[in-house]
Amino acid sequence: MDIHRAFAEVVALEGQSRRRLGRIDMRRDRLAAFAAALTKDDIVVVEATGNAAAVAEVLAPVGRGHCEPETGSRERASAQKAGMSLKDYVIGGMDRDFRRKLYNALRAMDDAGLSPGITSGFRDDYRQELANGNKAAPDSSYHGGSRRGGYGHGLAADLVSVKGETRAERCTWSEILWKRIDANEKELGIGRPYLDKDPPHVAPIDGKEYADKRSAAKARLAGLKKPSPSSNPK
Repeated sequence: MDIHRAFAEVVALEGQSRRRLGRIDMRRDRLAAFAAALTKDDIVVVEATGNAAAVAEVLAPVGRGHCEPETGSRERASAQKAGMSLKDYVIGGMDRDFRRKLYNALRAMDDAGLSPGITSGFRDDYRQELANGNKAAPDSSYHGGSRRGGYGHGLAADLVSVKGETRAERCTWSEILWKRIDANEKELGIGRPYLDKDPPHVAPIDGKEYADKRSAAKARLAGLKKPSPSSNPK
């Protein structure tokens, strides 16, 4: 379930097949009706954003299936489809030089007490197709789409902070982590090309994505111009 303010986009994974179930209203009675239709073998994966905690609260007591965070669930399915371990898929699919920069950046932020975590590393075309919301075409993601070189050429990752007992606390620490990246990008070698449009997304500052998108993102924040269609997150 990809959670939005007033609705959720629902996709069912049945073996290797993916079936769109459409939108579900976020009103409690509509969520309860959806929960009542679940079977004991169903696993509901709730994306960890927006109203996710409230949705999980409605679904969990039903006793048919269970809820878990979105982070890693789609990566696990994609790694299984590719015949790889999760680590080999998510980390091994990244460009080697970017992987080194990312490792050093994560170490620096961990030393600073920010508890960084990766919610998305390499993505092949299949994994990109599973993504919801504002996204690049399946073959065009800088995370590793086939048009960008595919496996071994991923040049993007999504970073958050896992520090905090509650989602609100983790969101606050994630904001602090992103600001630290912005303030130290030259030393870290990574930056956020889209700033507030896609806050967790980082890329090498000497890469094409950062060069093409960062100036537009800064101009958008300054209110100097509207974002162009080409400035969509990847």
